[in-house]
Amino acid sequence: MKKLSILCLIFPLLVFSQEEDFQSWNKVELGYKIHKKLSLNFTEGLRLRENASLTSKTFTNLGIGYRHNKKWRFAVGYRFVQTFHISQDIHLRHRWYADVVHRKKMQRFQLSFRSRLQHQVGSNHLEQYYRGRLSVAYNIRKTPLNPSLSIETFCNLSVLEVDKMRYTLTASYPLSKKIDWILFYRLQQEINVSNPSHLYIIGAGASIDF
Repeated sequence: MKKLSILCLIFPLLVFSQEEDFQSWNKVELGYKIHKKLSLNFTEGLRLRENASLTSKTFTNLGIGYRHNKKWRFAVGYRFVQTFHISQDIHLRHRWYADVVHRKKMQRFQLSFRSRLQHQVGSNHLEQYYRGRLSVAYNIRKTPLNPSLSIETFCNLSVLEVDKMRYTLTASYPLSKKIDWILFYRLQQEINVSNPSHLYIIGAGASIDF
């Protein structure tokens, strides 16, 4: 009985110590191939929060990628971010990042691992992260549909601790040779922080090559 009473006291604290929200993340990406190994990409993104009723974030991303061979790719980029708080006050962020991607094909599966170093500043606030993302994609026989599953960790380099995880299920479908349509469902959760947030995200995007 005593244990049950303690559990009843602790359980409400566990419930209210987490913040949950449904969000919608959407983006359009434009790609331009300079030559067979070097490409540019430009992305505009919009994210909605509070059950997809309020703007959470907008961003503009410019990146350049280098395809060394079938297995190795490298990229650097800059992202300008506008973050909207609940009151819709806008906070500006500037992000720089560098990626190394390794891919391996196994029959109809493709494994990839992306390592990213990320540096972000804004409003006298500095964030530095290492992000590792493991993805598994599968090409369904006799169809261009490519579902994939990925897991990504966010390691805060200032404290050398993982404080965020992402789990994403994605389906991409080519509308033409140059246009891909992407849909995804994502679970994002914070860990090792006070009042961690749990986000349930539906996203859509289009990728257009020139």
